Amino acid sequence: MPINKSMTPAEELRTVALATIAGCYPESEWIYIYTDGSATEANKNTGAGVYSSIFQLSAPAGANNTNFDGEVAAITLALEKLTNACAKKKVLLLESRAVLLAIMSGRSSANARNLACRKSIERKREILQ
Repeated sequence: MPINKSMTPAEELRTVALATIAGCYPESEWIYIYTDGSATEANKNTGAGVYSSIFQLSAPAGANNTNFDGEVAAITLALEKLTNACAKKKVLLLESRAVLLAIMSGRSSANARNLACRKSIERKREILQ
């Protein structure tokens, strides 16, 4: 059912989001891996964080980077940690559509962090095939 984000209370949005995730990726079959990138004042002291039921990671992503850079770093960090050791399937859950579009687009990028993330994705695809 469509939801108007601007007219819906935050708690209701959260409930709907969690129900959607559970419907698409049942916890009995999937491990949820959450990523988060953040920066002080949106462009200072950037950090990358990853959380799941099987591991937690954090790392600095640079002194003069943005929230966007932190999110890309978190995704790369998560991908580097993932192995096939666990029988469950894994799903990365991230909050930035802009980051997802930048990483997954076919456009060439001069951004080294984006390129590293794309390479991590390609390595995982090769391993899983």
